[in-house]
This record gives sequence, structure tokens and C-alpha cells, in this order.
Amino acid sequence: MKRYAIISCVRETLYKPERYPFKATEAVYRVANSIYNWVENKFDASNISIFGPNATKKSILDKINEIQETLDDDGLLFFYFHGHGDTTIGENSNQFLICRRGILIDNTIDLKLSGFLPTQRVLSIVDSCSSETVVEWKRYHWRSYPQVIHIASALDKDVAFSDGNGGVFSQMILNDFFSTGLFFGATYYDFLEFLRNSTDIKNYIRMTKSVDSNFLNKTFFD
Repeated sequence: MKRYAIISCVRETLYKPERYPFKATEAVYRVANSIYNWVENKFDASNISIFGPNATKKSILDKINEIQETLDDDGLLFFYFHGHGDTTIGENSNQFLICRRGILIDNTIDLKLSGFLPTQRVLSIVDSCSSETVVEWKRYHWRSYPQVIHIASALDKDVAFSDGNGGVFSQMILNDFFSTGLFFGATYYDFLEFLRNSTDIKNYIRMTKSVDSNFLNKTFFD
């Protein structure tokens, strides 16, 4: 079973920088590197791509395409993004991630992920504002699309908590999960319950409507 990771962050954007200030994201690259160091224990380094300090839309999408071509039938993609996010204004609003020179809209991510197999798995952790459905988890059914678990730090149109050390959600993931290694031998179900029961920060857990129970019972990252 092959495992690939995309760890991405945007510290300073050229897309409406007055609206998405550097001050709120200045620590994201340090956090992303820390997550890389811990994930390296579970992935071969050659299977981990880190895009930062200012990831581009093209680099992220090109890597998803590359992984899609090489992932085996029960493989895993771990996707992490840390930076600004937002929601478009209008009747048919979309959530999006702020990249170096533009935005990555949820519909684009949905289109890319829809090409994965039903037996393949996607674990998405996004620490940004409006991150609830930036991966369109509601659209996926494991009989037709990949099994997607999306973990977000804020509801759509809501604000993610941050401080001088980066996103508070990412810091919790690092300190309570990756750094301790507490859940490396646990199941996805255990990890989700851990996050749901966390009281120290605001976080929201979203997953597909029908994730195969065999997926949830798998050991984390296996």
C-alpha cells in the first residue's frame, strides 16, 4: 500500500494581500516543516512533498495529478494546508484556499479527487478560515469515489483561531498527536473521536456521508 503526503502552506500571498495579511500567517512554514518531520516517520521521504513558504495552486494540483497516476488500489493521500481561506460572496458561494498568486476553489479540488478510486483513501487536514467544505466531503460516497475524511479548523464563512505560533488547530495536532505519537498505532475512528472530544480549541470534524467502516478501523496512516 503506497502512501503519499502533500504538506502545503502560504505565508505571504500576492492575491489581495491587504485582505489576507502576512501577520496572521507568518509562522505557517515553521509549522508545516514540523509536521513534515513527524510525518516522515510514517512515510518514505521521497513520497512527501512540501510546498512552502508560499505554495502555488499549480504545484499542489500537479502533485495531486502525479500521485493519482502512481497510487495503488488501497493507497493513501495525506493532504495538509495551512494559511488563509475564505468564501466567495454570492448565491452559489464556494470555499477556497489562498495560494501565492491566486485561489484554489473547492470545486477544483473536488474535480481532482473524483478521479481517485473507491478503494483509495484521502485524509485532509486544512487549517484555514472557511475550511469546513474546502474539500467537498458531502459529495463523496465510498462506493463511487475515494474514501475521504476531511478535518477542518473552522466552519464555512467562519474564522480559524491563530496566534504568533501559527494556527491553534495545527499546534494542537502537532503537540497532542504527531509529537507524542499517541495515535500512530490507533485507528482513524479513535483519532476522530479524540478530535471531537477535544475542548481546548474550536474544531470541526467532517467526513463523507458513508465511509466504509473498514476504512475507519484501519490503523492511522496504514
